[in-house]
Amino acid sequence: MAKSPRSTLTRRRHLRGALGGAAGAALAGPLLAACGAGAPGGAGAPPAGKLQGKLDLWLWQRFWEPGTVGDAMVREFGEQNPQLAVSNEILPGGVPGREKVTAGVAAGVVPDVSYMDRFLAAEWGTGGIAQALNEKIKGSSTLNPGDWRDGLRSDVTWRDRVYAVPQGSEPWVFFWNSALFRESGLDPARAPATWDDLREYTRKIYRADAAGVAERYGFLPNYGNGGTQAAWLIFMWQQGQDELSPDRTKAVFDNERGLKALEFVVDLVRTQGGAQRFADFRTNAGPQGAMLLPAGKVAMHFDANSQASVWQRAMSQTNHAAGLIPKPPGGKDTTYQGGPSYVVPTGAKHPDNAIRFMEFFLRKENELRLADAFEAVPVSKTVAQSNEYLSKAPERKVYVQLALGAKWVPVVPGAAQILTVHSQFTADALNGTKSPRDALAAGQAEVQRILDQYVK
Repeated sequence: MAKSPRSTLTRRRHLRGALGGAAGAALAGPLLAACGAGAPGGAGAPPAGKLQGKLDLWLWQRFWEPGTVGDAMVREFGEQNPQLAVSNEILPGGVPGREKVTAGVAAGVVPDVSYMDRFLAAEWGTGGIAQALNEKIKGSSTLNPGDWRDGLRSDVTWRDRVYAVPQGSEPWVFFWNSALFRESGLDPARAPATWDDLREYTRKIYRADAAGVAERYGFLPNYGNGGTQAAWLIFMWQQGQDELSPDRTKAVFDNERGLKALEFVVDLVRTQGGAQRFADFRTNAGPQGAMLLPAGKVAMHFDANSQASVWQRAMSQTNHAAGLIPKPPGGKDTTYQGGPSYVVPTGAKHPDNAIRFMEFFLRKENELRLADAFEAVPVSKTVAQSNEYLSKAPERKVYVQLALGAKWVPVVPGAAQILTVHSQFTADALNGTKSPRDALAAGQAEVQRILDQYVK
């Protein structure tokens, strides 16, 4: 499929950035020439039946390393297709894993399926790292984007092109320590329902000594996976405000809703002594700094729903409970969600086998296996809302209620740079370097600059 001049330019820039300088430029030329031919095997899903040839996988360590359910699934797929030679190279998460993939594409040494952080779908698609899958999954009864949860489908799609297949995600939920609630005269079985409740609960729980040294905290929006960025986004989304325009070309968060969300985050931290006081508190906690909620040092915060299993492996008594996130009057149930996805990299030699493997791991029974093993909410709405999933644990109803409206960071070319902007302007507001209004304005201006650079 022919590429537009804009797509070619973006891809060359992306590869040069990934590899650096002249090396990137030298490798980008041959790659771009090879990209126009399209994927081997033609359009449409591969035919049913046993597979032959090879299937090279580069899968994320957390879910697919030896001894995991994912590892067992890879072996099962090979056993079901005995004439198929399956290899699985384990990738680390984050920057090291993504750098290996981008370097491999540039060098022409790629797997048939690769792990990708989901927020990179648009960037990798327009940059020539990942192939569009629309024609390959057309007619597939398993790879059906219409049944994927809305946030996941949006994340892997850019301008009507599906660039990745998502794996089940972990939505952020509201955790609280029921023992601290009881000590503070609050109902240990009842979470705060509104922002006003959250302020009141925090006021009742926070405690500092005569010298102003904090002893325990109420709700901390700057603690937990995702930190201040996630809290700001969640509080803004609850009001029906997105970060970008529907076509993802304009930053639109510098308004009263965005400001209200950021001010709420800042006020909650300042009423408990400020960001520096908490930073000192966490440092002094030492190894216990990652366990402040079950340790009884923080009463409430957001985190991935799977975080509870981390606590339970580390501590015999956690006292944690999980529920919906407090919201403003008329607010929506929504949350932040991370998670991986899988792509067919440009230059993959066996794309038809890749699609069949993706179909395999998104079968209902395998979605359920991954959900049980890793506390992830299934990709498919039908599976997430099925009795087979919901009946395993009562809190799964909370996870699904939040996950059906869950979102993530902007999925656009330049997404990685935008994440840096998030961290900077929310930190500026929290630390008092800028007022929330000025921080928000500066953040929007910088996000727009990145969009103007990459998105046309």
